Amino acid sequence: MTTRFERTMNRSSKRRAYALYHDVVCHPQWVQLSVYSKLIWIEIGLDYHPNKFGKGCGNNGWLTCVYNELIQKRGFKSRSTIKKSLVELEWFGFIEKTFPGQFPKEPARYALTHLDYDQHPDNKVMAKKAPHTYKEHTGEPYPKH
Repeated sequence: MTTRFERTMNRSSKRRAYALYHDVVCHPQWVQLSVYSKLIWIEIGLDYHPNKFGKGCGNNGWLTCVYNELIQKRGFKSRSTIKKSLVELEWFGFIEKTFPGQFPKEPARYALTHLDYDQHPDNKVMAKKAPHTYKEHTGEPYPKH
């Protein structure tokens, strides 16, 4: 079974890009994120496809962060680091968990809060405007454990 990373690498004719928007990465909350959280945010963003479910119907709100793929294919060393990074990203409001997942059958699903949420074909995630919840954060630093 091929992973999404391998499928992406095999598309030589169709290149995709994931933009790092200045209003996100220059925001004061972004500066407070750990390096690992920033990397996980980028990894989640690499799963974003604006036309995943048809023309004009993307998959924001149905993005995955599969621990095994990150460890085996992307060089992460620890499941706990990935988990802590996801919690930190949610705490600061850069991502939102839209589906809790059912281990080991189905991974949790996320949305990037700086992008509009896309309607899932099975109505598992409803379309809505980008909430930009990181902008509403109080500025309180993330509690390091």
